[in-house]
Amino acid sequence: MAIIKPFKGIRPPAGIASKLASRPYDVLNSEEARVEAQGNDYSLLHIIKPEIDLDSDIDVHSEEVYNKAKENFLKFQSNAWLVQDEKENYYVYAQTMNGRTQYGLVACASVEDYMDGVVKKHELTRPDKEEDRMKHVRINDANIEPVFFTYPALKELDSVINNVVTSNTPVYDFVAEDGIGHQFWVVDNDKTIENITELFKKVPSTYVADGHHRTAAAALVGNEKKRNNPNHTGSEEYNYFLAVHFPEDQLSIIDYNRLIKDLNHMEPAEFLLKLESSFELVKKGREIYTPEHLHNFSMYLEGDWYSLTAKEGALWTLNITLPIESRIILPFGAAVVDLNQIPTNIGTVDERPFMDFESGELSLYYLIGLPSIVNESESSIEESSSYIDRKTSDGIVFSEASLLLQTAESAYQSENYALAKSIAEQALELAQLTVNDAEKAQQALTQAETAIESATTQGRTEGLDSATQSYDSGISSYEAGDYSTAETHAKTAVQLAQTSIEVIPSEGNSLMYVGLGVILVGAVGGFLFMQKQGKTEVQASSVSVDLDQVFSEHRDLRLEDREVIKFLAGSNGEAFASEIRDRFDLPRSSAWRLIRRLEGLEIIEETKVGNQSLIRLQSKYHS
Repeated sequence: MAIIKPFKGIRPPAGIASKLASRPYDVLNSEEARVEAQGNDYSLLHIIKPEIDLDSDIDVHSEEVYNKAKENFLKFQSNAWLVQDEKENYYVYAQTMNGRTQYGLVACASVEDYMDGVVKKHELTRPDKEEDRMKHVRINDANIEPVFFTYPALKELDSVINNVVTSNTPVYDFVAEDGIGHQFWVVDNDKTIENITELFKKVPSTYVADGHHRTAAAALVGNEKKRNNPNHTGSEEYNYFLAVHFPEDQLSIIDYNRLIKDLNHMEPAEFLLKLESSFELVKKGREIYTPEHLHNFSMYLEGDWYSLTAKEGALWTLNITLPIESRIILPFGAAVVDLNQIPTNIGTVDERPFMDFESGELSLYYLIGLPSIVNESESSIEESSSYIDRKTSDGIVFSEASLLLQTAESAYQSENYALAKSIAEQALELAQLTVNDAEKAQQALTQAETAIESATTQGRTEGLDSATQSYDSGISSYEAGDYSTAETHAKTAVQLAQTSIEVIPSEGNSLMYVGLGVILVGAVGGFLFMQKQGKTEVQASSVSVDLDQVFSEHRDLRLEDREVIKFLAGSNGEAFASEIRDRFDLPRSSAWRLIRRLEGLEIIEETKVGNQSLIRLQSKYHS
């Protein structure tokens, strides 16, 4: 069943609702948004397309743009242009176009439903567009735009919504410049809210009608927050995201057409010939032709309409009433995936498969080009899996890419090979983007460490604590796989370290500072002694390590990994992370990655002793 819940909506006062309303972020470019919002400070485009308030040549994916979105969102709330309701409500939103009205239930959808497939999707998403909306959700800590869901119509729910609409005056009621009417009702009656929640549990699944990237971004950020919350309960707001749910019987599905500007230097006859290698091509003449079944397309070229049905990987269906025992001869390369009765005979004729059936109703489903698409999907899944496994051993965290790969594997198991191939390719692309982000974060963290060490050496210690804190936050974000945030923290650390100020003691206090230095050295020395003593108490007896076992189980270890393992073996099987850094002259970030790598291979384990990390070879390698 699908889960929804009421929420405290953040919405405009009635007097400015029509000015605040805008088209979705992805249906107009930056310049169009600038024109549309010109002279209208209330327009939501200032939040969902914040680049319109910055220089026209700015990179729309820069941090400055996302920060502007947050600034404008806070400004709208400060000016009371957006005000949060005091209690959790449902809302009803109606759209009217061409005399047709559809009524949607505005509610919070479940992140878990999205992850578990209760929320159904019909489009694949691009990682770059997902990440863009994820950054927008992260920085605002809100879903600014709802996504468009549909669900199997439920008469009891229709009745409740109809009662809300007919018994109450809408709080918003206006017609936008594009001629579309908008009406909005607040459902704040507790009994009605409870009734809607219970009725919706009868809905088996919901479907993303529009807004796949916003849906994916909201769900992935919610899942990200869940992973990073050790006290997660399931009741947190991040477990839900904003959606408008319209019943399927009120929707009108409009054609989504593509205009191709040229034929890639081909003549029309050559182009049609090329199409026939991948499609069953049928000329339909001058009358408009619309697609009639799955994997079927219509095309208009030089005054004529054509029907195109994909060959490879396309699911073909044969529904027929057989008056007598009959033979069905299938196309070359066809593979049957389902049928409703057992054939009396199977064979081939002229290298084409055939099946004999008794008289009666026959439903037969088959794929053309199956062996090719199976091999291609296997290859795509293997390539993506190998890349993720290889980079995971380097300490890279792949959350979204791994989820996509699991989805591809599930699609393959369900014999949906074309979808499996496409999703696996998408997982690989996302994994590569993740690695790129991780590398940029690593570089930034190394620069931050260098800047902090340089400031320390030069005595510029005033303000350095803030730099160190930002650096530590960057390390934590990197460890959690949030590489964008890690890079941001690292860059902040560099700026703070570079602007730190040298502390110069006055002459009269010089002896005091010398004395203080002695005390500090003594204190640090005592601390190190206590830490070392603590380490000894943890592992008092001598440990012998079977290096042959380690290296035989892990033959592909890097040279630096082998050297660290040897060092641990020669240090009674354990050492502090700081000792490893000093011994091999490693930057803190490089040492951290090495430790994560060996920990992922289950060669070492890490424990805290005081404020230090104690790295110990696992007991299975003790001889």
